[in-house]
Amino acid sequence: MRKTLAFAAVLITTFQLAAQPIQTRLNQGAILEPQGKIINGAGQDDAAFKNYRNVMHTHDKPMMYMTYIGLRDVTGDWAAGLKSELMANAEEFVIPQIGLSMTVDGTPSAHYEQDVAAGLYDDKISMFIDGLQSLAIPAYVRIGYEFNGVAWNGYQPADYKNAFVRITNMIRARGIEVATVWNYSIDSGANLNFQDYYPGDAYVDWWAINLFSTSHFTDANAKKFLDSASAHRKPVMLGETTPRFLFVQNGQTTWDQWFAPYFTFIHNYPEVKAFCYINCDWSQYTQFANWGDARLEQNAIIGAAFDDEMDSLQYLHASTESAFRKALGSSDNTAPATPGPISVVQTGFPLRLSWDAVTDPSGLSHYVVYKHGALSDYTLTLPYADKNVTAGDTITYAVSAMDRAGNESQTTTSLLVTIPSTLSKALNGEFDDGTQNWQLSTFAAGASATMSIDSSSVISGRNSCAVTISSVTGIDWNIALWQWLSIHLGHKYKITFKAKASTTKTITLGVQQAASPYTMYLGKAHTLTTAVQTFTDTVSIKVTDQAKVEFFLGTTTASVWIDSVSVIESSSATTGVVERGDEKPEAFALQQNYPNPFNPTTTIRYELPKATSVRLTVYDVLGREVSMLVNELKQPGRYEAVFDGKYLTSGVYLYRLQAGSFVQSRKFLLLK
Repeated sequence: MRKTLAFAAVLITTFQLAAQPIQTRLNQGAILEPQGKIINGAGQDDAAFKNYRNVMHTHDKPMMYMTYIGLRDVTGDWAAGLKSELMANAEEFVIPQIGLSMTVDGTPSAHYEQDVAAGLYDDKISMFIDGLQSLAIPAYVRIGYEFNGVAWNGYQPADYKNAFVRITNMIRARGIEVATVWNYSIDSGANLNFQDYYPGDAYVDWWAINLFSTSHFTDANAKKFLDSASAHRKPVMLGETTPRFLFVQNGQTTWDQWFAPYFTFIHNYPEVKAFCYINCDWSQYTQFANWGDARLEQNAIIGAAFDDEMDSLQYLHASTESAFRKALGSSDNTAPATPGPISVVQTGFPLRLSWDAVTDPSGLSHYVVYKHGALSDYTLTLPYADKNVTAGDTITYAVSAMDRAGNESQTTTSLLVTIPSTLSKALNGEFDDGTQNWQLSTFAAGASATMSIDSSSVISGRNSCAVTISSVTGIDWNIALWQWLSIHLGHKYKITFKAKASTTKTITLGVQQAASPYTMYLGKAHTLTTAVQTFTDTVSIKVTDQAKVEFFLGTTTASVWIDSVSVIESSSATTGVVERGDEKPEAFALQQNYPNPFNPTTTIRYELPKATSVRLTVYDVLGREVSMLVNELKQPGRYEAVFDGKYLTSGVYLYRLQAGSFVQSRKFLLLK
C-alpha cells in the first residue's frame, strides 16, 4: 500500500509540473548556447556527478560536469584528473563547468583579484588555459564565481571587473571554445547593485545565478537579475543549485517545498538555458553541516520525479558531440578532411604520436583518438601524448577530425604500436623542470606547507624539491606532494626516491586511487634524517585505475627535500620487480590506516620480521576495547586487517599492535 501511495505522489507532482509548461527558451546567440534547450548539469565532485548520473534514465544523463579550482592552486597539469573524470564515459559527450576562484572562500581577506588584475597571476592564467586546451573540448568558466559575495570572498568591484577582463582576453587569445560566465549570488543581500561588478557585454558570454533557499525562487533580486540578463541579451545558467536546509529523505514534503518551485522557476524564465544541481550530502563539510542532504539517490520519490522532469524534450542531455553541436544551431554538414597518417614520434612514456594537421571552415573542435576502435581521447595539440599506456601492451590507434559544427571526418588507417615491457612513468622526477607535474595539497584547516625548488642544497641533478611544513594536524595525508599515475591490472610498480629532512621525520609513500573511495594500493612509512637516503618500494596492482603517487608529510613540522623519484612499471612477464609481499620485512611496523577518515571500513597494514604472537586491537578515546581484529601467532610477512565501524558513532579511535615486545598505537577518524 505504501508503494502505491508513493507512486501516486510522484504522479501527482509530475502532473502539477506538466500543468505549467516550459516556456519557449530565448535564443541570445551566445557562445556554446543551445537553441531552445536547457542543459542538464550536476556536480560538485566526481562522486556526486556519478551518483546523479546513475539516477537518471538512459537518455537523461547530465551533459555538464561542475567542478572548481582556485587560480592560485593551478599547476601545469591541473586538468589531468578532470580529463580522466570527463572521459570515464567516453560514449557520452560531457563538458565541464568550472568555477575559477580568486580568493579563499570563507576568508574574505584572502581575495587576490587585485593582483590578478595587475598581471601578477598571468603565469597561473596561462597554465589554467593550457589545461583548458588539454581538455580539447568546450568549457564554461565561472570567473570569480559569486562575484558579489563580499562577506565570504572579499571581491571588490573595480578589481574584480579588471581581473575578469584580463582572464577573458587571455582565454580568447588562444582561440579555444570557452564561454565566460558572470555568476551572481542572491545571498549577498538585497542592497548590493550587481551591475557594479559587470565587466561588460564584450567580455561576458553567459550570466549565472545561484539558488539555494526556497525563498530564492521568489526573491525580487532573482527576477531583477534575469530581466537584466534578457535586456543584455545573455543566456542564464543556474550555476549552483541545491535544496539548502532540507533533506531529500523527507520525500514528497521536500519535493513540494523546494524541487517543485525550482522547476517552476526554470519553466517560467525563458532566459534559463542551463542548470547545475549539487548532488551531495552537505553534512560532510563542517561549514555547511546544517544544509541537509541533497543526494537524489537517497529517495525514490524525489529521484523518480526529478528524472521524469528530465524526460522533457526541452532539456539537453549527454549524447554525442555531433548532437550537442547541432543543438548549437550549426547548418554546416560538410566533414573535415581525414588527418594524415599516424606516426610514432616517441616510444616509452608518454607515448607520442603525430599526424598531418587539418583545417575546417567551421573551425577545428579537436582530433578524436580511437584505441582498438573505441573512442579514447581528444586532443588539440600535436604531437599527441598518450599517458594512459601500459608496459607490454599492444595498441591499435586511429584518428579522426571533428569540426565545430559537429561533423566528423573519416578515421585514418590504423597504426599498431607495441609498448616496451618496462616503462619509466614518473614525470619530472629530478625536479629539473621545476614543479611541473607535481602538486602540493593540504586537506585540513590546521595543515600548512609550501613547496619550492632548491638549487643550492641539491640531492641530485640541478634541483631538488623542498617542502616546508609549518603546521600539521598529526595525520600524514593532510599534507601531500603528488603527481598523477595511471596504474594497470597485472602490472608491478617499483618506486624509488631520495630524501632528507631538517630533523628526523616519518613520511609515507603512497599509491592511492585518485577518486572515492580512495583505495590505498601502497602505503609505506619511511623515516627521514638529515642525511640523504634512498628508499625503494614495490607493489603489484590488481586493478586498472587513475591513481596518484604521493608523499604524505603531515605528521610533524620540518623541511623535507625529495629528489630522484622513479616509478618503473613492468608487465607481469617482466623480471626485476618484486612484490612487497615477497620480501621479508626488516622490522616491526604499524602503518597508518587507509582511508582516513573512513566510513565505515578502513584497512590497517602491519609488518612482522619474525614469527610472533600478534594482537591488533581497536579502542575508543576512553581506552575501552571496541574490537579485537587479530589475536594469533603470525609468520614473518606483511599483513592487513579490515576494521568495520558501521555500528560505532563518529569520532577518534585508536588501534594498537602488540607483537612480542613491540607495541605501537595510531589514531584514526570515523566520519559518518
